[in-house]
Amino acid sequence: MKILQFGMLRSGSTLIFNIVRDLGFDVTKLHQIYKSDIDKYDIIICTYRHPYNSVYSLLQCLRREINDTNIMTSVSEVRCHGGESLFNMFDLLCSSPKVLMLRYEDLNNVHHILDKLETTLKIKINNKNQLANKYNINTIKHEIADLKDFSVYRTDTHWHGNHISSDSFEEKKCEKNLSENHMNMIKKQLDFLVIKLGYSQ
Repeated sequence: MKILQFGMLRSGSTLIFNIVRDLGFDVTKLHQIYKSDIDKYDIIICTYRHPYNSVYSLLQCLRREINDTNIMTSVSEVRCHGGESLFNMFDLLCSSPKVLMLRYEDLNNVHHILDKLETTLKIKINNKNQLANKYNINTIKHEIADLKDFSVYRTDTHWHGNHISSDSFEEKKCEKNLSENHMNMIKKQLDFLVIKLGYSQ
């Protein structure tokens, strides 16, 4: 079975990639997706996140100073590495029976992920508690503690240094930590995606 893990930047794609890999499947992880991928892969798992928080999370993990230049660089990266691709493919992905859509905001519950994967992959997962402990945020943070920063990563798992922030699942963390001017810059560039993904409601 050929599985694609597609996700916009900072949307939990590495977490899902590792869980699916741990279940014994061959999985490819990409930050771009095209219409041809629907036919190319047997199963596609798509992770997505509120775009504002993807931008702020990128600033955090790369330890970028909060300024106009770094804000716009991070916005551009979110758009180019999955954001625009997801916008173009979102309706098709949502309507395809071979696609599992996972919101980042729900990924803090590993049992929820495993339940969804059981249904999509048509398997029975007998070690859910073990996997839930293994992929708990604190466990992963401990595992990657020796990696000095995001430029250093494990080639097998794709985990980077500073991959997980302490406030990973905090809602509206972008609005809480950025100025009104910076938020307006982000909104101007990403509100098209916010609306498409259903976060404007």
